[in-house]
Formats: sequence, structure tokens, C-alpha cells
Amino acid sequence: DEPPPSWLSIAGYGLLGAVTSLLGGHAVGDFADALVDGLNAAGYPEMVSAILLSLFAGAGAYVMIATAHAKKMYDIALANVSGSITQVPFVVLPAVMILMAILAQADVIPHEGGVLAIDLETTSVVLLAFPSMLLMWKSIQDDGKLNWVETAGMVAVFGLTIYFLAMHG
Repeated sequence: DEPPPSWLSIAGYGLLGAVTSLLGGHAVGDFADALVDGLNAAGYPEMVSAILLSLFAGAGAYVMIATAHAKKMYDIALANVSGSITQVPFVVLPAVMILMAILAQADVIPHEGGVLAIDLETTSVVLLAFPSMLLMWKSIQDDGKLNWVETAGMVAVFGLTIYFLAMHG
């Protein structure tokens, strides 16, 4: 048996994680700004940039899901898929919008251009994410499995969601 880690090592790893996430987050923000500016200059709407950024952001989850499928660990793959669908629109987006509003009220970030507006573009992400989440939840609730019809339905709803966000978002 190993002894538990000391509080000093826990604090050290916590500090290391905080510093690297700050530096990494800043680099990701710079990459996102460059991608959005480049696609806007090419005439694409901002939602196309957001979709591309979400594909980059989910790369780790995609590898984990594919690995779980390859190892026939379907329950782990399904748990990761459902977490990916629900985490961003229902947890991260509202939390970030509240945090941005607090930072704007405290004059840490500018009111204009620094705050994500609560409008049709931002709320449509939540509204359009709900049908795919509901369809998956009901499909799993019925028998605990997904068949090809339920999978095709989810892919169709998800594809329509991406289309409407890219074209009209």
C-alpha cells in the first residue's frame, strides 16, 4: 500500500494544472479568434466557425468513444456520447454566459463585444440541442439499447440541427 499524497503535492499539482490551463486556454482563444476572423473574411457566418471549433474541442471525446467501441465497451461509449451532447449546451454555455455577465458588471471585460448576447443565435444552440438529447434519452429508456432506426433518427435530428445553425444561426 502506498501512503496518501501530501497536501503539498496536491497543492503543487493543482497549481500546475491551473497555470497550464490558463496558458492553454489563452492559446486556444487565440486560435479561435484567428479561425473566426479568417472564416468571417471568407464570407462564412460565425456559426460555421463555432461548429468547426466544437469539432476541434471534442477531439479527445471522439477518440475515447471510438476506442470504447473498438473494445466493445458500448456502455462507456454511450455514456460519453450522452455527456458530450448535454454538457456544453446545458451546463457550459449557461455558466459561461452568467460568468461573462458578472465580469461585465464588474468592468473586468467590456460591455460591448465582450459579452455573449442572449439572443436567437445563442439560445438556438440550447433549443436545438434538446431534441437530440430527448430522442437519445427516450431511446435508451425504452430498452437500454439503441437500434439502427433510433440511431438514424438521432443522426437526422443532429444533422438538421447543424444545418440550421450553420445556415440560419
